[in-house]
Amino acid sequence: MILVFDVGNTNITLGGYENDKLKFSSRLKTDHARTSDQYAVEIKCILELNAYPVSCIEGAIIGSVVPKVAKAIKQGLEKYFNIEVLDVGPGVKTGLNIKIDNPAQLGADLVCGAVGAIYKYKAPIIIFDLGTAITASVIDKDGAFLGGTISAGLNMSLDALAKNPELKEYDYFLNGVIKEKAHVLSENEERLLAMTGDAFSSFRDIFTKIDNADIKFGKIKDGNTVISLSHGTYSVLLHGENRELRKKAYKKYYSAYRSLINAISAT
Repeated sequence: MILVFDVGNTNITLGGYENDKLKFSSRLKTDHARTSDQYAVEIKCILELNAYPVSCIEGAIIGSVVPKVAKAIKQGLEKYFNIEVLDVGPGVKTGLNIKIDNPAQLGADLVCGAVGAIYKYKAPIIIFDLGTAITASVIDKDGAFLGGTISAGLNMSLDALAKNPELKEYDYFLNGVIKEKAHVLSENEERLLAMTGDAFSSFRDIFTKIDNADIKFGKIKDGNTVISLSHGTYSVLLHGENRELRKKAYKKYYSAYRSLINAISAT
C-alpha cells in the first residue's frame, strides 16, 4: 500500500492506495506545533482504525503547501514506518508539462491536482480547488499546464470583512455568520464524537423519561375544584389571573422535582 498526503493550510487529507485503488481516506487538522512523533502516532492510529498494519505500507507521497508540516510527516514516516517518502516539488518528475515562466514556483497542490485531473478526465480542463484559498488551473488540450489564479477562500474573505473598520456597522451580522458557520473536524474526530453520542445523551434520555412518565406533580385546589397538575395544566395556571392559585401551582409543581433532587442530579 502507498500512503498519499495532501497537506493544506487547514486540513491534511490522507489516503491509502493499493493497485491504483483508493482503499481508505481520512482527514487530520494541520497543526504546525505537532512533532514528527505525534504525526506518526496519528497516522498509525488511522491505519489501525481501517484495519491496515504498518507493515503493509510500502511508501508514501506528500504534496504540501506547508513545508514545515510536510517535513514533520516525512520524518515521522521514515523513522517509524521505515519507508521511502517522496515529497512532490522541484526535481520530481510528474510528467506534467508546465508552461509558466518559472515552473519551480508552481505549488505541489496545483501540480498534483493537474496530474490527477489529466489522469481521470480528458483535456482540456479547468480545475477549481475550493480550500483555504481558491485556485483555478488551466490545462490545454495537449495536457500542458498553462497557468491559473489564486484568491482568498470564503472563510478568509469573511474574516477579512469582519475586521474591516469601514464595515464596523455590520459587525453583528458578520460575526454571526462566522459563529454559525459549520465546524468540520477530521473524519476520525467526527467518528469518535459519533461513538460517544449514546453515552453523552443517556443523561438527557433518563431525565426525559422521569419528566414525561414517572414524575407525579400531585393536585391543588381552586375553591371546591381539584386540579391535577401536569406540564400542560401548570402552563395554563401560570398564565392565569389568580395570583394565589399561580403561587400554589408553582410550589406544588416544583416540589415534585425537589422530591427527586438526588436522582435528577445523578443524571
